[in-house]
Amino acid sequence: MAKRQKEKSPVKPRINWRDERIPKVIGVISILTAVYLSIAFVSYLYTWKSDQDKVLQFSWRMLAQNDLIAENWLGRLGAIISNAFFYWGFGLPSMIFVVLLTRLGFDLVRQRPLGPFWTLTRNSIIIMAFFFFAFRIYFQKI
Repeated sequence: MAKRQKEKSPVKPRINWRDERIPKVIGVISILTAVYLSIAFVSYLYTWKSDQDKVLQFSWRMLAQNDLIAENWLGRLGAIISNAFFYWGFGLPSMIFVVLLTRLGFDLVRQRPLGPFWTLTRNSIIIMAFFFFAFRIYFQKI
C-alpha cells in the first residue's frame, strides 16, 4: 500500500527579526522621514498663511486634486503633514520629533542599544508638553 504524500502548502516568507539588516533599513527610513519632516516644518514656518486655508479641512482627496496648489516646499503632502503637527499637534515644539527620529535612525543603523533613546524620548515628550502649554498660556494673553 502506497502512502499518500501531503500536499505542500505555499511557502510563506518569514521575517527574521534577528537579521541585522532589518534595524538598519528601519533606521534609514527613520532618518529619511526626519529629513522630510524637517523640510516640511521649516517650509511651514514661511508658507503657513497661504497654505492653512487650503489644508485646514483635511481629506485624503486633497492629495489627488490637481487644482490645489500648496506653497509648501514639499507640496500638498508637506503642507498637510506640517499643518497636522503645528496646528493640531504640539505647535513649534513638534520640531523635537525630527530630533527623535534622527537619533532613532542613527542608533538603529549603528546598532547601539535603545535604552538611552527611550530616556531621551521620555524627557523630550515632557519638554515638548511643557513648552506647548507655556506657549499656549503666553500667546493666549497677548
